[in-house]
Amino acid sequence: MDAVDQEGYYLKVFPLSNPAAMESVFENLLKRQVSAVILQGLDNATVDWFQEKLFEHTIPFCLLGSSFSSPRSIRVVSDDHQGAENAIAYMAKKGHQNILFLNGQSDWPAFVIREEGAKSGAEKYDIHLSTAAVESFRPGSSTHEDIEQIRNQIGTILTQQKKKVTAIFCPNDTLAVLAVQACARLGIKVPHELSIMGYSLSMLSLYSDPRLTSVAQPHQKMGFSAAIELVEALRRGTKRSVTSSVEIMLPTSIYEGETVVMI
Repeated sequence: MDAVDQEGYYLKVFPLSNPAAMESVFENLLKRQVSAVILQGLDNATVDWFQEKLFEHTIPFCLLGSSFSSPRSIRVVSDDHQGAENAIAYMAKKGHQNILFLNGQSDWPAFVIREEGAKSGAEKYDIHLSTAAVESFRPGSSTHEDIEQIRNQIGTILTQQKKKVTAIFCPNDTLAVLAVQACARLGIKVPHELSIMGYSLSMLSLYSDPRLTSVAQPHQKMGFSAAIELVEALRRGTKRSVTSSVEIMLPTSIYEGETVVMI
């Protein structure tokens, strides 16, 4: 907020929980005569749709935390490949040599990058990394039926992996918390019998019991960078458009919660 307030702008949040509401949300943006837009937490099709509309109206925009790139936009992301590699290194230092990468929908772009980083880390640190996927899980799976189905699928995977792995790395905090819950149902003690690590350091990870160990994305710095870059884009020209792509990649860190232990 401070980054835009100092320049005489204010930040307005427009939630988009239903893709069917895209038209009305965009009409609202035009009605309010927004100077620039930050797109966050949207799927590929929605990002594409908004990009075309914003290009059409020459409104500069930023893809915040998005794995989808654009030839004429600002993109601010965390270094997820290195972040996932660092997660494997962290668990390796804790003595874990057999790790399961528990994926969600395997073609979700952020998950693809994080899986590649995990595999790179496993190769670098001589770790046996197995993989499994809960294809029904993707960011936004929030209904009770979705969550229960996902939790049950994780339970099945855990039963199949019993005694084969000592740690699980998930590319998303929600998936990791569901894995902790699935362990509780199976009588598996986390972290003493199985360590679990997530990704993002979302509020959910801090509220979980035990507190989730996670790869921390620099959310505040990412938001600040997005705002600063858009303000600079508005300063540069009167056409209110970004003529070339700008990408800012920020490093992650490890948040040591209570779900990974030394073995």
